[in-house]
Amino acid sequence: MRDAVAEVEQRTSAEIVVALRRTSGHYGQADLTAGGLAALAALCVFLYYPEPFDFTFLPLEILAVSALTAAACAHLPPLRRLLTSRRVRDENVHDAARAFFVDRGVTRKATRTGVLIYLSALEHRVEVVTDIGVDEEALGPRWKASLAVLSTALAEGSLERFLDALRGLGPILAEKLPHHSGDTNDLPDEVAP
Repeated sequence: MRDAVAEVEQRTSAEIVVALRRTSGHYGQADLTAGGLAALAALCVFLYYPEPFDFTFLPLEILAVSALTAAACAHLPPLRRLLTSRRVRDENVHDAARAFFVDRGVTRKATRTGVLIYLSALEHRVEVVTDIGVDEEALGPRWKASLAVLSTALAEGSLERFLDALRGLGPILAEKLPHHSGDTNDLPDEVAP
């Protein structure tokens, strides 16, 4: 990844920062929803199964099913995605990317041409945040298409396709923000944790 970032930065005055996060939000409501649904299913089994059950410990058994399912959901990203609305996931990634942009000082470049490519694995989302020196509208439809390929590659888990799309940003950025001899690499090229 570092080589791809360096390759892009050789063509443009933009400062590229790539950040990879396991998750961008707190999805406790998904865990609780899974636990609640499991408790309801267990209760239905106890109530409607044709064979009689001993109901002595029913509340504890229902609580155990709920707690175990909620704990399992916390470690199953596909289930968390399923139980969380797309809007909530998108908002979490959007907010986390902007917070990272500020916290990590992507705006430190004097020309204000920082570009954060924020990857969030659980949400299968790529959020790109640009500084005020990067006019995304001026970059045009090729820019938007390249960003869509980044998102698709992340969702598919294709590192090679992602790196190709990342490298493809270089010529697009170079059209509006060409590399100058005095450009410095103000931020590390490694993937930020």
